[in-house]
Amino acid sequence: MLHGAENPRDVLLLFEAADLGKAKAFAASDDLRIKMKEFGVVTTPDVIFLTD
Repeated sequence: MLHGAENPRDVLLLFEAADLGKAKAFAASDDLRIKMKEFGVVTTPDVIFLTD
């Protein structure tokens, strides 16, 4: 986890996933949206999938 130098409320989380389809489904899930709201996420995050 990294946070913004100018705004520590901006965070970057980097994860590795074995199954891209499952990762995309999780990122779009209601369960994740609900948990983010519970933890104080106030905006819709940008989710970007990377590959090497």
